[in-house]
Amino acid sequence: MTMVELLATENPTDAPVGIDFPHFIRRVVPWRTRLLNVAGKINFHWRGANDQNHYLLRGRAFETLESFVTSVNRMLVRPDLATDMFFCASLQGKVGKYSFFTPSAVSSTDRALFLKAIWVRIEVRKLTRCYTTKEGACRAVDGFIEFARLPFPSAILDVADGYEIYWISDMPLTVRQWLPYAEGFRSAVRKYGLHCDADEITNPACILRVPATLNYDYTPPRAVRLVWLEELNYSFMDRLSHITC
Repeated sequence: MTMVELLATENPTDAPVGIDFPHFIRRVVPWRTRLLNVAGKINFHWRGANDQNHYLLRGRAFETLESFVTSVNRMLVRPDLATDMFFCASLQGKVGKYSFFTPSAVSSTDRALFLKAIWVRIEVRKLTRCYTTKEGACRAVDGFIEFARLPFPSAILDVADGYEIYWISDMPLTVRQWLPYAEGFRSAVRKYGLHCDADEITNPACILRVPATLNYDYTPPRAVRLVWLEELNYSFMDRLSHITC
């Protein structure tokens, strides 16, 4: 399978918003379990519908997948309150003020505890350092995967203005364990010349889009679609150790 082949077989019609997405969220971030019994929460962020500052993100912090999913579904039916929706890639060690018995989300690098994925965000826009077509972006990603000798991605989101591409670990990694792989990805991206924000790859507090929500950078808004989700997660030590710095 390649990105180009995936694009060719994909239904171009936007998938319905609100489809089942918990499986992706369950796998891509390090939820607390018996094996990962540490204090920490996963952050859900959104843009307020009436906020003048486009870069201002509101948020709540959750301990369980069920509460996270419930909050997303509530926001999906209230476009008067929330528009674009995101999650923080890491388990965060601290939260903000409480409101209605739920802590607010404050995502930051120094509060990151564990991660479960490495990602690359590819933009398709008529701008410098972007790809102008989705086919061009897919060909570039295929070339990068071959160049860096990477396995095919675990998950791929079509976020309307590009792709968010994930390699998911089979176990939670501390920031210290995760960083060499992320830095290796960043180095490979720069060597190959893949058009993306390379520094974003090494940001453990990166904010990424929730699938089955909407991208409000368009009128009307366009769906954020999960177009690929591999059933197996990867052992980073076995499959990605060759790119570590």
